[in-house]
Amino acid sequence: MAGGPHTSAATVAPADEHSAWTSAPGRGEPYPPASLAATASSSSATIGHAAAQAPCTFRPRKRSLSVGGENGCCNFFARQVEQYGLQPLLTSPVATCYFLASTISNYTPETLLFYLEAEHYRTASFPDNDRRTRYAKGLYKAFISHRAPLEINISHAMRLRITGTFRATEPATPAIFQETQAHALGLLEQDFAQFRQRPLFRRMMADLSTPPVAAAAAGAAAAASAPSLRTGGRVQHLRAVAAVYDALATTYGIHCLPPGKPRLVESEAPLFTKFADMDLTSTELLTALPAWLCRTTIRLLDTPMPSSHEELGHMLRATCGPAPRPPTADPTVLAPPRASPVAAVASEPAAAHAEPADSPACVDGSAKKASKQKSLQRLRLRFLSEPADSQARHDTSGPASAPATVRSRWDSLWGSRRRRP
Repeated sequence: MAGGPHTSAATVAPADEHSAWTSAPGRGEPYPPASLAATASSSSATIGHAAAQAPCTFRPRKRSLSVGGENGCCNFFARQVEQYGLQPLLTSPVATCYFLASTISNYTPETLLFYLEAEHYRTASFPDNDRRTRYAKGLYKAFISHRAPLEINISHAMRLRITGTFRATEPATPAIFQETQAHALGLLEQDFAQFRQRPLFRRMMADLSTPPVAAAAAGAAAAASAPSLRTGGRVQHLRAVAAVYDALATTYGIHCLPPGKPRLVESEAPLFTKFADMDLTSTELLTALPAWLCRTTIRLLDTPMPSSHEELGHMLRATCGPAPRPPTADPTVLAPPRASPVAAVASEPAAAHAEPADSPACVDGSAKKASKQKSLQRLRLRFLSEPADSQARHDTSGPASAPATVRSRWDSLWGSRRRRP
């Protein structure tokens, strides 16, 4: 510290570099590199033991939305994702939600959900160790314990080490999930390679490459009636949440969420003791997964998951125009009733005459079609009807009092074409 200005600058520089990772911890930033962590630890050791033991009063704030196209860095972020891949993608809340939708389609959303929650647990500050330990045990029960509905893919030895830490009744530390989080990051690299080959990735890049001003102008008509939806960032957030909801409905068949669930899981550090927090650690996958998705979208985008497709359509119409119709299990429900062939044949000539004529060719074609339909109709009526006089004409040999023999309408044609010896 006393070595002059150059020495102090060299000592403070690593601390400033480390503060770039920890001053805005937010939710879901990638884990800092090992070299950066080692430099930060060496610089913090030189500050002094008293400063290291000082209580931390930092309160986790919401993530800054200045990365990922929200505040004019659209093209820069797109280039960073194309060049470096997963690391810059996890710094954008919108891109993270698109990636979450891709993992849901792969039936592996637990890896990204655990990574985001472990990062939030590592960077957040808690009022006491009891709150931190309870939060860590909830993450263990939801993602690491055996036969959990969202159990992540880790080795048995890694699971035993974390289990032994909790069985030792020691207070949880911020680095308790560091090894598991690094392993989850490796799994996410494989999922990201598949994500880059999907149309959802191109849609995400197009959405993030659109400046907020242009995105806001696209929904300017709806924004005039909704003052709270006038920013382009809000449009991007709703599109990302819609992608997550569509993936959940398509992959797991969950179309309706319990009402009020988004408001119940929006706490910064759940205690896993209330009703909503118990949904996060539920043994049922169809209960735990929507709860974690609601919590993730609220923490990243401040936008809750819609409770139904109707609510999603209302949210999208308020910003981006009309929403697509939901797919139905039975497509014949929406199909109009089919008319009988006779009624269709009888109605087509009238429709042909009622159509306006644009050219002589159209007139000739319509007339020919109408004449053909009339001929077909007359022929059909001829064979469907059987006049009474035909029976008397075919049966004249019997007595007048005897009833006429009923003959088929095909007898006359068959007799005329029968070969005589």
